Amino acid sequence: MSKFEERKKLTSNMFFLLFVQFSNYLAPVLVLPYLTRVLSIDSFGLVAVSLSIISISMIVTDYGFGLSATYWLSINRGKIKRVNYYIGSIVCIKTVLVILVILALYIYIMFFDNHFAEKIKYFSIISGVIFFQAYQMTWFYQGIEKMKNISIITLTSKIVYIISVFLLVRDRGDVIIVLICLLISCIFSSILNITLIYKEGYKIITPSFKYCLRRFKESTAFFISRVAVGVYTNANVFIIGNFGGLQQAALYSCAEKLYQAGQGVCQPVSQALYPFLARNKDYRQLFKFVIYLTIPLITGVSICIYFSTNIITVFYGRGFSSADSILNIFLISIVFNFISVNFGYPLFSTLNKIKIVNLTVYIAGCLQLLCLAILYSKNEINSLNIAISVMCIEFIVLMLRLCMFLYFKRNASK
Repeated sequence: MSKFEERKKLTSNMFFLLFVQFSNYLAPVLVLPYLTRVLSIDSFGLVAVSLSIISISMIVTDYGFGLSATYWLSINRGKIKRVNYYIGSIVCIKTVLVILVILALYIYIMFFDNHFAEKIKYFSIISGVIFFQAYQMTWFYQGIEKMKNISIITLTSKIVYIISVFLLVRDRGDVIIVLICLLISCIFSSILNITLIYKEGYKIITPSFKYCLRRFKESTAFFISRVAVGVYTNANVFIIGNFGGLQQAALYSCAEKLYQAGQGVCQPVSQALYPFLARNKDYRQLFKFVIYLTIPLITGVSICIYFSTNIITVFYGRGFSSADSILNIFLISIVFNFISVNFGYPLFSTLNKIKIVNLTVYIAGCLQLLCLAILYSKNEINSLNIAISVMCIEFIVLMLRLCMFLYFKRNASK
């Protein structure tokens, strides 16, 4: 494949990854403003806590395959038989993990949670979402660099979710209805995800236990990395809801969703470059992309900070206007996160040292746990303080990755 064809394919995959991210954040951007106006603030907070539980569960059921499988497939995608066994091993591993997660969820909801009133209903619906989300195969299409079909599926499933929420959620306490709508879209997406694997000429073949165990071990470092990231991202709403109350969780969540939408616009650069750089080792291309995109990103962030109160009010209503200060913190974090993510797996794959990326995340996770411990000891776990801690962690990760890359690059050139 010529350099022109490679760049054309890279641009195409980046576009479709952007489309996937757009689809993922289209639902929250459209649905959450509706929910904040229909549901009570406590009910909205309960939805936010439920989504946080689902996100935490996804970290476990994914077990780092979103990163390790993408890397493996980018190198082995031409070996169909090997890929079939590889896909099968991931499905087997995920099945075991899903069972363990659902068991843990049952114990938490039944014996430790104080928010859910209809415990069996909540457990059943959230378990269903976790189950079907585990078998969505975005990592597969990203690894073989064919994102067009999965982009269409993702967008369609989100449209199903949006329409069902607008049609069915009418009352201030319709939390269960919101979660049922999410479950329907996950079922739709998972079935089509797996169907397309076969249409691409691949199969899900069950491998030996020994093979599964090897793949499980290979992805463990990536999983620990995702857990560390989850400490200062996915788990925050859950932590705030349990220690700061549902209203604080609601304020944090509405600002965080806009932050995640901003991240979603930026992440396709990293996701498309990762398999490309893993093969070509051209880190200069990455630096060009980052430089070209950071300048307009900072400009956009500055404008959003100036209008942050208006943005919150327009999206969520006047009852959530006090979340503007949280949004400002997150907007600054977007810049740090964008550079940091691109200076993570994509950059260090050019040196074949992606384990260094995991190390920076472990450090970040430990620092966030320290921050949480300090805030808890002072009884100051609230939405604003957690947002500030996230911003500080993102900046520290960025600095660590930049310094480590320069160190290893200089040593490699000697």
